[in-house]
Order: sequence, then structure tokens, then C-alpha cells
Amino acid sequence: KLSGGYDLLISFIIKDSNDLKNYFDSLNSNFSDFIEKKELITRLYEIKHEYEILFGKRKEYKQVKNTNLTSYSLDKIDKKILSYLGENANISTVDLANKLNLSSPAIIYRLKNLKEKDIILNYIAVINICKLEKQFYYIFFNIDLNKDKENIVKNILNENESIIFAEQNAGNQSYMCLIVANNNTDFNSILQGLKNQILSMNNLDSISLLNIIYQNYCPVNFFN
Repeated sequence: KLSGGYDLLISFIIKDSNDLKNYFDSLNSNFSDFIEKKELITRLYEIKHEYEILFGKRKEYKQVKNTNLTSYSLDKIDKKILSYLGENANISTVDLANKLNLSSPAIIYRLKNLKEKDIILNYIAVINICKLEKQFYYIFFNIDLNKDKENIVKNILNENESIIFAEQNAGNQSYMCLIVANNNTDFNSILQGLKNQILSMNNLDSISLLNIIYQNYCPVNFFN
């Protein structure tokens, strides 16, 4: 739930263009009387996903490893493993083995293979950040693109300790970041610092995050 130009930010996963059409048909069928405007942004890849910042910890500078855009075909067992991990990232290899009637070494091998293919990027806790004594803001912006500028912007976003999440998108605005601040004055100071570093930043929008209604990184039925 947001405060600003939009009231809701919804992230969803689709399988193909027909799936996207069905999703929007359902959205319009149920909520058309309430929707004044909507915008679709397609995620290309994550630049940063670093919630440790909230708790005064930070790993050594490391970009999220998901630049491998190769697609892979998953068998039924891999899909089931990912579905179980989507429900509970803390599930043990023993429990996975029992659920799938496999040996623990077989599960370990498959998990290693999924990591090497960049299908599993990380195991993370899903935190309701709105319960913390901080304020959170989404910013959306474009830059005058070329490859050199892209790399500079990625480095700036990665090194900024007020940004806990950043991604590059296809749509009206190429970048989305989630910023943590103590208050609105602090946020404006952080934003001005980014503007000073990213001189080609344009088409900038900012929206404050009020509440997280629902969060799930791996929908249960996605692999069906």
C-alpha cells in the first residue's frame, strides 16, 4: 500500500503473454470500478537485494548474481523442490528428501545444480519492513542510457547504504529502488545525493510505502 501517485504496487509472475492477458482480465473484471490508472513495468533483473542494511550489517560489496539470462527446462522434481522452498526456505534437505522419496545426497546435488544455474539466487527471510521504526520510499527514474552509464549507475546503487533493493526494468521508467530513511527530511537528503551522483537521472517519481499487504516470492501454483 502506497502514498503518492499510486495506491498499490503489485508484483506478479507470469508464464507467457496469455497468462498476462488472463491476469489483467481478472484484475479489470474484479476492480475496474476502482482503478483510475495503472502502469505495467517488466523486471529485467535485480541489481541489489540487501535487507541486512536495516540491522546495521552489511556484506562485502557484492552485486546480486543474476546476470545469467539463460533459460533452463526444469523437471518435475526440480519444480517440486522450488515449490517447497517457496513455502518454507528453511526446510531441511532431509525433509525435502522425505517429501520427494529421494535420498539427501540427491537433494543436495539438485540444490547445488539449481544454484549454479542461477535459478536459486539466495535464501532470505521475508521481513515486513513496515513494522520497523523507519520510513520506506520507492523511487522510479530513467537515465540517458549507454552501457558505461548503466554500469556506473549500478555501482552507485549498490554502494548506497540507504538503498535496500534496486532493479532495472523495461517500461516508462528503467530503474526502481527501495530507500530506507529516518524521516521525510532524511529521504530528501538521500534523494538529492543520488541526483548529484546520477546527473542524467530524469522522469523521477517517488512514492512512500505505507504497508505490506501480502508478500510471497514463489507463488505455490507457479510451477503447475
